[in-house]
Amino acid sequence: MSPVWIGASGDTPSTAPFVPPLPQYLGDLLTDWEKFVNDDGRRLPTVIQAALMHYQFETIHPFLDGNNSIGRLLINLLLRERNELEHPLLYLSHYFETHRAEYYSALQGVREKGDIENWLKFFCRAVSEQADDAVLRSRKMVGLIEAYRAQAASARSNLPRLIDIISVNPFVTVRSVAQALDITEQGARNILRTAASSEFAWIESRGTSGRGGRERWVARDFLEIMEDPMTYLE
Repeated sequence: MSPVWIGASGDTPSTAPFVPPLPQYLGDLLTDWEKFVNDDGRRLPTVIQAALMHYQFETIHPFLDGNNSIGRLLINLLLRERNELEHPLLYLSHYFETHRAEYYSALQGVREKGDIENWLKFFCRAVSEQADDAVLRSRKMVGLIEAYRAQAASARSNLPRLIDIISVNPFVTVRSVAQALDITEQGARNILRTAASSEFAWIESRGTSGRGGRERWVARDFLEIMEDPMTYLE
């Protein structure tokens, strides 16, 4: 099997900045990696173990494609398995992408110079700043949910139950609401129309799409909180 390499377009294994281990070594390397994750690494603080686990996985680079996505997913899975993260709200991928050059430089620094300290500092800063962002974003979400609940307190329908749906996924259809609330599609349609009325203005139509031209709705206030640029605590 030919080697995988990481570099610019046009690079070859001889010119690429990094060439992961050859396929014949992957079995032993992944066995060692798994042992570190499930055994040896447990003596370390969880965030430090997650940083080292991610570096090791990215360096082993076992797949032809998708290593970055899997490597980043593994961070949240480890933190949740260690009961350090109740919900997957730590969006490290965003930090890594917005600090892309520094991210890859820190990884490469470990490979070339053994500079593990710089990588750990970068990773811990990413965790800290993304945790701050998640806290602020969560506070905004809770505040909006409470405002909507107060607004819907006197509603004589399933309208208050819609809040739980759109705060998780701001994109809804009649069918998705009917299934989530276990009501008829006509009942769901009535709720959506009420939520879109000038009295509430929680959602707005995004037009129709798909087979049968089903209308899509978006809860703009929740979507904006989710899509806001990163913010940090002072």
